This record gives sequence, structure tokens and C-alpha cells, in this order.
Amino acid sequence: MFKFTPFSLACLALSIPFLPGTAGAASKSDAPVGWASTSGGTTGGTGGTETTVETMSALNAALKESGKRIIWIKGTLTGTAAVTTGDKSILGLPGAKIVGSMNIVGSSSKRFGNVIVRNFEIEGPGSNDVDGHDALAIQYVSNIWIDHMLIRDGLDGNMDITNEADLVTVSWVKWEYRKGGNHAFCNLIGSSDDKTADRGKLRVTFHNNWWADGVKERMPRVRFGKVHMVNNLFTSATGSHCIRAGFEADILAEGNAFLGVKNPVDLFDNDFKAVTMKDNLFDAKVTGNRAGKGTAFTPPYSITVAKADQIEALVKTSKGAGPTLTWDGATSVIPSPVPKGPASARRENEKGRRISSGPTFGDEERSVQGRYLRVVPEPVWNSR
Repeated sequence: MFKFTPFSLACLALSIPFLPGTAGAASKSDAPVGWASTSGGTTGGTGGTETTVETMSALNAALKESGKRIIWIKGTLTGTAAVTTGDKSILGLPGAKIVGSMNIVGSSSKRFGNVIVRNFEIEGPGSNDVDGHDALAIQYVSNIWIDHMLIRDGLDGNMDITNEADLVTVSWVKWEYRKGGNHAFCNLIGSSDDKTADRGKLRVTFHNNWWADGVKERMPRVRFGKVHMVNNLFTSATGSHCIRAGFEADILAEGNAFLGVKNPVDLFDNDFKAVTMKDNLFDAKVTGNRAGKGTAFTPPYSITVAKADQIEALVKTSKGAGPTLTWDGATSVIPSPVPKGPASARRENEKGRRISSGPTFGDEERSVQGRYLRVVPEPVWNSR
């Protein structure tokens, strides 16, 4: 008889096919479910040139390049990453981290889209309501997938989706505040009741995310958008409320687990379109309002909803929310030029670096952006 593991349950629950390799393995060609799967889908830089960066200046230079790019982040980068062009996949190697912030921001006259961000940590300076920057800002863009991240201690917020951003999926992200401060407000969807250009946009799917310690509110706070909350976990005991329905918000929340929190849903000024609460779990420590009002939108995509009593185990597993992915096929940064044999491939060399890639290609060599790349056997260089 097949034995269900937490990872296999997660895959079944979300209609995600099993990935090759060990549990939790991911591919640079993965695609999202939810709103980011619509309108042509979100593929990021799949099929494009690959590069590995170890400094913020190198990351920002790669992000400015036109066309498809897969950008691997290695180590800790400090500063602000500015995503200003589309068709990019920004993927973290194990342990990757940005100390600072990331902006995926276009403008009303220069919009772009098709960006994937996965598997690293963004750490801000701590919350302080001084109209500062967010740890992650998403504006004037569409078809964005944020997946398997740890985002914490944003100055103004951890992640805001505003200014006509659209078709966003946020999955398997852990949110928290550790450094204190007076503005531990996590996720703002729509910045103002007056921003009527947001009507028909701000369509966002949150699935299998975890609002954890230190988050006080905005989990998320929604204006205008059609927001689908699926199989998320809420455990911040210090929070004042979780989901807040603001002006013209249209929210469907199903299969979520609320554990020890206050006010799972805040209907605020009652000027929303609808809030539908369906098949959610509330433990005995939950206080405050649990009920929605009205009938929310019907999602135009397919997503299978797991039972709410499974969500804590799924999200908290070692392959759950956060930068927990191992990459199938391509990951280790190794030095160049190419030595012979996988054993000698470990040796340091002063002239540049290479990225090892591919599951089972032997000792084939090829040139990438003027550098040599050796594809070595998966058991040797695949990061697990």
C-alpha cells in the first residue's frame, strides 16, 4: 500500500506532479498554480541563459539584461535588488539570502511581467512605520510567482502588492517579524481606496503560506482584488487580526488553519464585495470573528484544496514553507577552468567560477557566456 508522506499529501492536495529526486526537489522549469497560471501562465526565464551571482551588483546587472534569464543566487547579498525587466527566474541555491529588499516594480508607462522568485530569504531591518520600503514590493507588473521564501522584518511591510499589479501567486512562504518595531504589518494588497485603477487587477492566490511569530496584522489586508486564500497557516498569537477585507475586496478563503490567533477575519468597514469562509479550521484558542459575508468570486483555474486539519503538518515540515527546496538537476557553483573528472572539479581556481548542471550528462562540456560549464553526474554535484 502506498504510504502518504507530508510532501506527497501536499502534491496531491495542490495538484502538483511529483518532482524527480528526493522529496522537496524542484526544477527551474516548474510552473505555478493559481492566478499566475492564467493569461498565458508564468514561466520566468525558462529556456534562457543561466548565470550565478554572489554580489548585489552582479544580481542587478543580470536583472537589467533583456530576454529570458535564469539567475541563481549564491550566498548572502546585501542591498536592494531591482527587477526591472520581465522573463526572469531568480532562484536561490541552498542558504541564499538577501539582507535588504527586492523590488519587482514597473511603472504606469512601462509595465512588464513573467517573473519567478524562489527559494531564498529576504531579511529587512525591522519594522518601523516611516513610509519606508517593503522587504518585497510588487507594482505595475503581472504574472508573478513568489514561492518557497522566508520574508521577515520588512521596514514598512514584508510584501505589498499594489499599483495595478495582477495575476500573482504566492506559495509556501513563511512570514515573520523577529526584530520588533511598531509596524509588523505583513501584506498589503491595494494601497488606497482612491486607487480606482486597481479595479479588475490585484488578483492574487495565496496557498500553503505561514504567517508566523511577530506578525501583527495584514495577513493580508485587501482592497479591490480577487484574492484566493487556500491552505494557509496562521499562528501569530500576538496579532490583532488575520485577513482584513477592505474597500471592494473579493476574498475566497478555504481550507486554511487558524491556530491560537485573534480575529481570523476582519470585515473592517463593511465596504467589501464579498468574503467567503469555507472549510477552515479554528482551534480552541482562536478568538474573535470567524465569519465572512456574501459570495466570493469563482476562480477560473483548477486547484484542489486539502483538508484544513492537514495544513499545519504540511506547512511546518522540513520541506514546507520557507526556502526548503533542493534543486533537481542544476545547482552547485564550482570553479573554472574545467578540470578532468568529478573529483578534481572540486578544486579551487582563481579564474572565474562555473555552475554545474544537469542530472545525468557525464563529462560533456559546453560554453555558456564565454565560460566553460561541465555537466557532471547527478550524484556528484546535485544539491540535495
